[in-house]
Amino acid sequence: MDEFFSPMVRTVNRNLLKYSAGQAIFCPKCGQVADCKNWVVATQSEHTVGLCASCWDAKASLRYLPASIEVLDGRVLFARAKRVKK
Repeated sequence: MDEFFSPMVRTVNRNLLKYSAGQAIFCPKCGQVADCKNWVVATQSEHTVGLCASCWDAKASLRYLPASIEVLDGRVLFARAKRVKK
């Protein structure tokens, strides 16, 4: 059943990243323009934080998060599969 819901969950997560980046317009930490392909959203119960990927990577305290925090990374969700030349 997971293979049935997997494309749907991926689409919902990608749309959440697009919405979050569109609402933020700029990264709250560094002021870089928010791009959904370079955006990270962290959610814990009612609280949601959106940051650019470079600010997210720079925060050393965020590397070891509790299991209750869900992290959506645009670099992973919008990554294109590499084509193999024949």
